[in-house]
Amino acid sequence: MLVLIAGATGNIGLKLVDSLIRRGHSLLLLRAAERGGITRFLAASWNYDWSAMQLGQSESYDPYISFRRHVEMSSAIRPLYVFCGVLAEVFFSVPGHGDFSPRNHGVWDPERKSMEIWGSGDEQWQWTTERDAAEFAAEIVTRDDAEEGGMWRVCSGSHSLREIADVYEKIKGKTVQRRTMGSVEELRDEAHAARARASLSNFWEYIGWIYQLYTVDGTWTLKELDKDKLGVVTTSLENFLQSNESI
Repeated sequence: MLVLIAGATGNIGLKLVDSLIRRGHSLLLLRAAERGGITRFLAASWNYDWSAMQLGQSESYDPYISFRRHVEMSSAIRPLYVFCGVLAEVFFSVPGHGDFSPRNHGVWDPERKSMEIWGSGDEQWQWTTERDAAEFAAEIVTRDDAEEGGMWRVCSGSHSLREIADVYEKIKGKTVQRRTMGSVEELRDEAHAARARASLSNFWEYIGWIYQLYTVDGTWTLKELDKDKLGVVTTSLENFLQSNESI
C-alpha cells in the first residue's frame, strides 16, 4: 500500500499547508500509516529546499523542518519529500491556486499583467506545474527504493524573471510592464523590517518578501536536480502559458 497526500501542494501563498502541517494533519496521517503497516509515505512538501535551513529562517517552512525531525526521532517510516521550486500556478496567481501577487509581496500582478522585480531580474526561478508535480510524485513513490525515503529535487524549468516576461509577451502578445523595485540587499532590509513589525502568528503578512529574498539570493536554489532519474516529460513555459488562458 502507498500513502499519497493528494493535493498537498503547500507552496508560496498556498495555505493548504496550514491544515496539513501547522495543524498536525501530516503527523496524524503518518501515525495512521504506521498502524496500517504502510512503509511508503510521501510527505506534504512541494516547495523550495528547506533541508539545510534552520528554524526561524522562513516561518512557513518551520513546520516542515519540525515534522521531519519529529518523524526521524519517533517513527520507522522514512518519508519522501519533494522540492520543486515555486508552483507555476501559484507564481502566476491562477485563481484557486494561491496568491503570490504584489499585494502579498509576490512577483506577478495578474490584473495588470506586470511584474515586480527585486535584484537584477536575471536570477533564476525554478518552477514546476501542478501537473508535472503529480507526475513526479507518481514516479517517485512507485520506485523500488521508495521505502528508503529521502529528498527529491525536481522542476519543470528554470527561468529568470526577465525571461519569463519575454516568453509571456511572445505567447500572449501582450506587453509585460517590468517594475524594478531595488537590489537584493534592499529586499533583504525590507523583508527583515517587515518581519520585525509583524507578529509570528501573522507571518503571511511578510512571508512573500522572504520567499523572494531566498530565491534571488540563491538560498533556495535546487543545485542538483533528480528529474533525469524519472520518466517525466516536463511542461515547457511556452506550453504552460498557452494552455492557461486566464493568465
